[in-house]
Amino acid sequence: MNLRILPFSILFKLSRPMRIAAFYILLMLMAFTACKDDPGKIPREEFIPLLVDIHLLDGAIKQAKYRKSIRVPDSIEVYDYVLSKRGYSRSQFDSTLTYYSRNPREFEHVYQEVLARLNRMETDAREEKQQKSKDTSGQDTSGKGSQKDAREFIP
Repeated sequence: MNLRILPFSILFKLSRPMRIAAFYILLMLMAFTACKDDPGKIPREEFIPLLVDIHLLDGAIKQAKYRKSIRVPDSIEVYDYVLSKRGYSRSQFDSTLTYYSRNPREFEHVYQEVLARLNRMETDAREEKQQKSKDTSGQDTSGKGSQKDAREFIP
């Protein structure tokens, strides 16, 4: 087999220290290109609010299923609506999910932030509802642990 034909044959003509240096340069080049973000991936700081919107609309759809007067859209329509509203395509969303499925710890951090935002929104809504109730009745209805409070979000 003639080594002159193969592109890596030049490595065999180099001295041992040069081959080692070439090997490390090649290894670093591969590492840098592997770590580079996918250009189709949605940035983390924009992906989190996107997921919050998707989960909010999913919750609204689940609530709407119990009301016959509301047309319940398909979840694909909802995802496409949210994506287009935020300026992203379905392929970018899929690419981002693929990226995070390969990086589960990072995905866990993203979802911790999503859940924190959703919990904050729920707390704000509860407090606003209690404040409105307090303003209309003149009484404090924040009786913690009561069944009435536990059912406030159930239609």
